[in-house]
Amino acid sequence: MDSTSQYIEAGSKTALNT
Repeated sequence: MDSTSQYIEAGSKTALNT
């Protein structure tokens, strides 16, 4: 998996969590 994909997924989860 690319680090970019993980970064995007983490960002999406964080945004939804906020």
